[in-house]
Amino acid sequence: MSDRSSKFGDFMAGLVFGVVAGSVIALLSAPQSGEDTRGLITDKSRDLRNKAMDTVDMAKDKTGKVIAEGRDKVETVVSRAKERVDEVRGMGEDMAHDAREELSHEMRRTANKVDPGI
Repeated sequence: MSDRSSKFGDFMAGLVFGVVAGSVIALLSAPQSGEDTRGLITDKSRDLRNKAMDTVDMAKDKTGKVIAEGRDKVETVVSRAKERVDEVRGMGEDMAHDAREELSHEMRRTANKVDPGI
């Protein structure tokens, strides 16, 4: 999952860089007055900032979703592990109980052989 996130981040960084580079080249090569060019630069800067903020918001949303999904998966695994531990503990308790009963039975049987009056 982190490989996919890394590729998405690289793509977004390349996209932002490409937009900035294209905008700068377009502004510098366009035949306009300095005042018009400064106005365009200001407008493009605002647009770029807004796009960057949108990208950050989108990344935050995706990160939140990934974290929530991961948390849910961890909770599920932990819950299953606890259930399995309880199941195995119960089996162990049953086996110990059965072993105690069998040992008690064998001890009575042996005692009866040694002293039939017990």
